[in-house]
Amino acid sequence: MLLNKSAVRTTILSRAKVLRPGHEFTQVAPTVYLQLDQKLRRYIDDLITRHPSTGKTIKQILC
Repeated sequence: MLLNKSAVRTTILSRAKVLRPGHEFTQVAPTVYLQLDQKLRRYIDDLITRHPSTGKTIKQILC
């Protein structure tokens, strides 16, 4: 897993307080971590495959 579960949990719950102030979330399901990890891996793969083959540094590609 690429993600720090503790940091992700803290971020999700703090953002939930801001975005949904009328509802108190207290837990994050394990499937959320898996889904976020999969999306991050796909984003990284896409970044690498779309990157031009010049240079040695992977840089952000502006869409």
